[in-house]
Amino acid sequence: MRLSEAVQGFLMWRAVAGSAHTARDYANTLRQFEAFVEGDPEVAAVDADQVRRFLYWLRVERELAPVQAV
Repeated sequence: MRLSEAVQGFLMWRAVAGSAHTARDYANTLRQFEAFVEGDPEVAAVDADQVRRFLYWLRVERELAPVQAV
């Protein structure tokens, strides 16, 4: 399964399984991740290092604060 297909399926599920605000936040973040990864790789080809680099990019390059657990 391609990353875009997995993201779309997850976002469809989130749209009916939670708050609209959370669904929008996930959609925004996952679309950024899709762009960051480049192309549309198979989900199995996405590795932990890509996720770590994306999180670093969000935190340092985009200067987003980490989410605090409640």
